[in-house]
Amino acid sequence: KSGGSTAASGAVGGAFSINNLGSRTDPNDANDVIAEIDSSKVTQAGAITIDADMDASILGVAVAGSAALSASTGGGSAFTLAAAGTAASNKIRHNTQARAKNATLEIAAGSGGAVTVTAHDRSEIEAVAGVANLNIAVSASQSAAGIGLGASFAFNDIQNTTSATIVD
Repeated sequence: KSGGSTAASGAVGGAFSINNLGSRTDPNDANDVIAEIDSSKVTQAGAITIDADMDASILGVAVAGSAALSASTGGGSAFTLAAAGTAASNKIRHNTQARAKNATLEIAAGSGGAVTVTAHDRSEIEAVAGVANLNIAVSASQSAAGIGLGASFAFNDIQNTTSATIVD
């Protein structure tokens, strides 16, 4: 607040969100879902099913705000500047495999059964990034101005491998 000269105020706000599920480069951070029959003999009266399911999700939120107030009551100007920014980075890396390898899979004759090998990936990312600014500039007799700046950025990346195989 200013009685006879220019009054000015400023405010800055920021937020970020980083979410990573799995890694392609770090074997200790691998997210693998593997359903496998390997080097075995399976005899079944009905169906034989090998199924691998991945259901990963990220909800990333980055919200920021800022507020600036300036008042000049005795003949000066009033100016405000409020700025806010957000950034969100979300990554999912998974390996989902269903496989029969070097295996003998036998279904009883006449049972109507079948061998089914399936792999599913339902990975999803939901990201919210936003800003809000409030500027109040008041002057009794001169100019009053408020400037608000805001920027938001969200980077979402899913790079998964999904496979269903029968290998002899």
